[in-house]
Amino acid sequence: MKFFKYILCLSIVFIAGCAPKNTHVTSAKHSQVKITKKVEYTDNTDKKVNNILKSVKDSSVGVYYESLEKHAKPAGVHENMVFYAASVAKLPVVAFVQNQINHNKLSLDTNLPYQASANQVPSAMVSGGTGVLQFKNHQAEYTISDLLKWTVRNSDNQASNQLLAQVCYKNPKEFKQFIYQTYGSKDYTKYLSAKQAGQLIKTIYHQSGPANIDLKHTDWQKSKIGKLPVDVEHKIGINDAYNHDAAIVLGKHPFVLTVMTKGWSDQKISDLAKRIYNVMS
Repeated sequence: MKFFKYILCLSIVFIAGCAPKNTHVTSAKHSQVKITKKVEYTDNTDKKVNNILKSVKDSSVGVYYESLEKHAKPAGVHENMVFYAASVAKLPVVAFVQNQINHNKLSLDTNLPYQASANQVPSAMVSGGTGVLQFKNHQAEYTISDLLKWTVRNSDNQASNQLLAQVCYKNPKEFKQFIYQTYGSKDYTKYLSAKQAGQLIKTIYHQSGPANIDLKHTDWQKSKIGKLPVDVEHKIGINDAYNHDAAIVLGKHPFVLTVMTKGWSDQKISDLAKRIYNVMS
């Protein structure tokens, strides 16, 4: 009887060993097909976006595009051309402040006293122009939360200056290291290329902080790239002929799009954004 059980066990092992072993191979093939399709889709999309960018013949515009999906390649036209960035230059301040908050080096509840001298520091925004802080009590203190919100939502020049002077310039070594690692600049200035603005808005997007919500609810939310039929996190900049927008377009296939121009209208920026969005939809 024992001998019979022994023979039976050997037979089962032998049959199992001879069974087809294609289960994992089939799974691997399906996995490879999915990856291949993803690459083909992205490559095709990249080509279409590149064709759109090649159609931009204006030498007074810089455009940077980057899909937030895997396998995609950045694209641009005059993307390294430097422009006076106007209020888009508030992005390095916003990104650094949010970085400090994310690393528990700063609290949204921290109060900062209003300092008139902040409006005179290097590369400060003009003390007039957009914003609400200029009309508030200048003998009071304001939270980091409020200053950050006003900087983004209202493009508040004086709020941005308070953060620049009392947070960024109070930590000069960290600030310089941060901006160099983020967008390759050795010093903070109000001059940026489309690519640098794109790197900044992408950094803020990945920080997932309060500024991300504010970027969806600015006073110019439905302007320029913001006219697209999906949520857009963006920061615009306007000064004389300079007209810019740096955005994260949160559609089905999210992407970075920054358009820096001298002489373009809001509608022209919107039209370019819509053409790229249609390719990505």
